[in-house]
Amino acid sequence: MVTILGIPLAIMMLNKLPQIIALREQSDDLIVQKLGDVTVVSQGEQPQRNIILRALYFLLIGWWFSFIWMELAYLACVTLIGLPLGFWMFDRVPAILSLKRT
Repeated sequence: MVTILGIPLAIMMLNKLPQIIALREQSDDLIVQKLGDVTVVSQGEQPQRNIILRALYFLLIGWWFSFIWMELAYLACVTLIGLPLGFWMFDRVPAILSLKRT
């Protein structure tokens, strides 16, 4: 993320971090939406926020906040008691980096 050319590669790697750290496949979650009196259940990805909002968040907050978040997750993983918390924190990195909905 230090160079402009490296940003897309770094974001791709950080989005795959939960899969790499826990060696598990990404789950296909069910999406439940309430449309009036009808409840729609579908399988797939959540609709993402506006790309401009996500880009501004990344530039102003996401890059440094995700760094701090990953450091805290690493420190939690160092202790045996904090390991579940550390894995949970690593799972949340894509959302903290760029407001990605999972």
